Amino acid sequence: MEDIGVVKNISGLQIEVEIDPGNACGNCVNKSVCHLDEDRAKRTLYAGSEIEVKPGDTVQIKIEAGNVMFSAFLIFIFPLICLGIGYIIGAGYSQSWGIFASFLGLGSGFLLVRFVDLRIGGRKSFQPRITKILDDNPGVE
Repeated sequence: MEDIGVVKNISGLQIEVEIDPGNACGNCVNKSVCHLDEDRAKRTLYAGSEIEVKPGDTVQIKIEAGNVMFSAFLIFIFPLICLGIGYIIGAGYSQSWGIFASFLGLGSGFLLVRFVDLRIGGRKSFQPRITKILDDNPGVE
């Protein structure tokens, strides 16, 4: 997935980039999850770069498709799988235990998602990358 944004701030190795949701996000089938229909405000993300950029540069950002798919699975599907597993385990005892265990499974799923986020979210290979500068004339901040 590629998008275009403007560099707003540089802090060490992290580069703050502001993206207009009208670009790639505008046609996304999951845009309602980000509330893009309600709020057309610009989105901010943090990216890494192998090339020298400065605030005001218009840049192209690339996010690996495999990382996007893995993140979507982890956030939307994995907790539901944990909910189902919890219900199956609890339902072996009674229906009430099945309901209780399903909520425990859902909570456990969210905790595991958070743990995975802390473990791999900061990895260089998992972060968006600035691939090129599209405009050498810095804009007004």
